[in-house]
Amino acid sequence: MNKKKLIITAISCFMLILVLHYTGLSKGPERVIKTVFSPIGIFFSGIGENFKSYSTAVSTIGDLQKDNQKLKNKISTLMTEISTMEEAKKENDNLKKLLKFTQTTKVNYISAEVIFYDPSNLRQAIMINRGSKDGIKNGNPVISEGYIIGRISEVSETSSKVLLTIDPDSILPAAVQATSSTGLIKGQIGFGLLLDNIPQGEKIIKGDIVITSGLGGEMPRGLIIGTIDEVNSRDNGIYQQARVRPAANLKNLRQVLILY
Repeated sequence: MNKKKLIITAISCFMLILVLHYTGLSKGPERVIKTVFSPIGIFFSGIGENFKSYSTAVSTIGDLQKDNQKLKNKISTLMTEISTMEEAKKENDNLKKLLKFTQTTKVNYISAEVIFYDPSNLRQAIMINRGSKDGIKNGNPVISEGYIIGRISEVSETSSKVLLTIDPDSILPAAVQATSSTGLIKGQIGFGLLLDNIPQGEKIIKGDIVITSGLGGEMPRGLIIGTIDEVNSRDNGIYQQARVRPAANLKNLRQVLILY
């Protein structure tokens, strides 16, 4: 009995819907349903669009991060290449200057590479990869870029120590090229070089070139040491002094020549 009622009710509802639809009487209820459920549809539609936009943004950020990393890698590679090229250029320039010096001098020489630089502020010295087996001896002058930078102070079989001109223990017989006035070049930590023992009557000025005098016989005359930066004439003194700027870059030594 219950099954019959359900079947009859279902058929009746179906027939009612058909009648309402074809007679146009269902438009009102349809509008009501649309009015009620339309905001809900719009809401969920908006959520879908926002989720889609978020997914697109996340994907775009990921792509940008990948591109950014690629650019960083390229920049790093280029910086390494530029640094290598600059180092090669510096080395090439130094070798050209050394070659020019060897073509204009008549003394014997042997080339060497700097293998150690004393980083302390108390000593100013370097180690080179030439020693007694190469004929190196104490006192041999050492040249870089065509300028005197020091002399050999210690020798082992395969390496040697070079005492730089700016070391406090370094003293070289020197002369002012323009006037031939002679004196002594002394190392001064933090102040470069000091030209001392120049007679008061000798005229020396800023910009004068200072060279080795050749006195004492340990090194040839005419090796450029540096240029005068400042002259200090003492009224009551026998001698005058001058600050000298080294001609060679003593902080970036790589290849040198040992004269013998």
